[in-house]
Amino acid sequence: VLPDLAISTSPESLVHNLLERETPIVLDLALTSYAEAGGESTLRLELPEGWRSEPESLELSFAGQGDTRSASFTLLPPDDLAGGSYDVAVVAEGELSSQERVQVIEYDHVGRTYLVTPAVVNLQVFEVAFDPNLRVGYVASGSDLVYAGLQRIGMDVTLLEPEDLSTGDLSEYDTILVGIYGYGARPDLAAANARLLEWVEAGGNLLVQYHRPSDGWEPERTPPAPLTLGSVSILSRVTDQTAPVELLEPEHPILSTPNVITEADFAGWTKERGLYFAEAWDESYTPLFSITDRQWPDTAEETPFTGPLLTAEVGEGRYTYTSLSLHTQIDANVPGAYRLYANP
Repeated sequence: VLPDLAISTSPESLVHNLLERETPIVLDLALTSYAEAGGESTLRLELPEGWRSEPESLELSFAGQGDTRSASFTLLPPDDLAGGSYDVAVVAEGELSSQERVQVIEYDHVGRTYLVTPAVVNLQVFEVAFDPNLRVGYVASGSDLVYAGLQRIGMDVTLLEPEDLSTGDLSEYDTILVGIYGYGARPDLAAANARLLEWVEAGGNLLVQYHRPSDGWEPERTPPAPLTLGSVSILSRVTDQTAPVELLEPEHPILSTPNVITEADFAGWTKERGLYFAEAWDESYTPLFSITDRQWPDTAEETPFTGPLLTAEVGEGRYTYTSLSLHTQIDANVPGAYRLYANP
């Protein structure tokens, strides 16, 4: 049932910034043998038309089951490379062959099973501008990989540990991002929240991503000014991933600097636009988006949601909260999500 070789890629998806065309596109691979006997294999990439790789192929030898080998390719695009989505397939041929990934899924209550999928890497080519000197701290919750996506486009992102939040020098960072469910998953974050808001007052830029009301969110204490999240998912949700998005303040820095955000940045989204949108907030917040779910025949007209992303000036800094499913879009390698994160 399993292929001779399990192919894993690092990263699982690639991005290439047209504003930094000289940056190498490197794909690292690991191959693990499931075959009982050893054997030889030739590894190569199936590339879009006009692309090349260095090397063109690699010869690998496996001693037996469980043996692992690594490899690395540099992708060379054509000179006239245009923006768009490209797929790169990994192929192993010879005595041992495969074109597939293998993900082992194992829990006590279900036993072990294997998810076998094509070893194809998506490469998104687009323009994204950001300050290369920007220092970003990330409070990871274990539930999203946004920080890895930002690192892929070249941003300087550091994962913040409990001691960083409690006693570290936060002034080292221009921006701090809180991962989804952060206040529920990181007790150290909740404990250091007052200190984090003081950092915002002094000039920091804080972005808090999607939370549920049950994720330790206290409307009067967690944000710098009252902000209440929708308490019923289905009533504060836009499920249609193609739902129209209206930019309420297109000249706002978050939507215009350094990347000009347009409706095109909401193309190609997956799963949904967002949920648990804020339902009430202090007048100090500025809503930047209005989103309305698709209207079906014989249904009441839905009121547009204006709470998907709220931002406020706090002292010398800025506080922003968003319930948009941006983390899902980073997983799906959607260019617009990278461009939104790259803006201040």
